[in-house]
Amino acid sequence: MRFEFGFNGPLWQQHNDLLFNRVYGQHITQNKKSLWFGVLFVLAGAFLMYNDQWLGAVVLTTGIFYFYTFWRYRKHYAAIKESLDTSIVKISERFAANPNSIVWEFLPELFIYKDFRFTISIAWSELTTVEVIEDTLLMEFKEITATVFFLAEEEVGSENFAAILSFLEKRKPSA
Repeated sequence: MRFEFGFNGPLWQQHNDLLFNRVYGQHITQNKKSLWFGVLFVLAGAFLMYNDQWLGAVVLTTGIFYFYTFWRYRKHYAAIKESLDTSIVKISERFAANPNSIVWEFLPELFIYKDFRFTISIAWSELTTVEVIEDTLLMEFKEITATVFFLAEEEVGSENFAAILSFLEKRKPSA
């Protein structure tokens, strides 16, 4: 199966947001727990200190540590998100300047991806993940290529998308 289509900037942005949320979603949830623990410990520490108990200082310090952990990760997350957004804009501009087609080819032994930057052929044995998220196919390959590919149902149509999923079902790595 071979599919050719043009670059769709908003859809590509959506794909990158899906990947970013997939990678950082669990960490963000964990970081919110640090915030809530910080609030709880600071309030408990303040209450204990108000009642002249020395343990309040320890609990308050622990709460401040939780706040610091939350702030530090939040700053790290913001820097990575900003870096990703900047690179998305740059790559989108490069795709806009090179309106060649994007090619996805599913051969019995290989997956081939081609755009104006490169052509890559990867054996199906390198496939590590096949997942559908919000009508978008995600394929990850082993560390040798360290590449993630996204294909939206709207790029190839419902029938072709179903055919691709059926094809990949036979090549999915066993758990």
